[in-house]
Amino acid sequence: PLPGLLLAGVDVTAPGIVIPFKAKGRKSRLSRVLTAAERRSFAETMLLDVLAAVRSAGLLSTCSVVSSAHDVLSLAEESGATGLAEPSDRGVNSAVRWAVGKLREVDEFMVVPADLPLLQGQDIRNVLSLGSHVDRVISPSKSFDGTNLFLFSGKDAVTFSYDSNSFWNHLGGTARGGLSLAVYCGKGVLFDVDSVEDFRALARVRIN
Repeated sequence: PLPGLLLAGVDVTAPGIVIPFKAKGRKSRLSRVLTAAERRSFAETMLLDVLAAVRSAGLLSTCSVVSSAHDVLSLAEESGATGLAEPSDRGVNSAVRWAVGKLREVDEFMVVPADLPLLQGQDIRNVLSLGSHVDRVISPSKSFDGTNLFLFSGKDAVTFSYDSNSFWNHLGGTARGGLSLAVYCGKGVLFDVDSVEDFRALARVRIN
């Protein structure tokens, strides 16, 4: 059984946090400004940022990093999370589906990307608080085409659509299933790093 959390005076079961992490081609869109080694290091640094937010929310004990990269799994385990060794790197959708199938005892899942360097523990707790009133909570990327956080029941048949206008596809799937929904747009969830412009924006935030 998973531990409980006290949110707004309500005792709720902690969800299983799933963080998919690519083994190859990490942050390839940043190749104009970073070498391959620097991109690998940067991606791992952002993963540590996300794990710090999960720790701050009190959920590290139910957090799993999914990857076929053994160095990343070791990094996750050194940070206090669980490393789930995916058989091969077949993309985000496959990784999330595999993890959900693997963690059969989990009643509720929260999928969090590994590239949210501004994510805070309070963002995660805010989403859980919303989730106590609705079936699903979805957070979009800043451009409203990606899904930067997804809270859903493990009993639901979810069609994952990452890397393909996922926010609107996940929204539509929720509506077609007749499920209630909340959208959370906290600053720490909206900001992911995919492009050189994102990287430069993050540098400005870090400096300030």
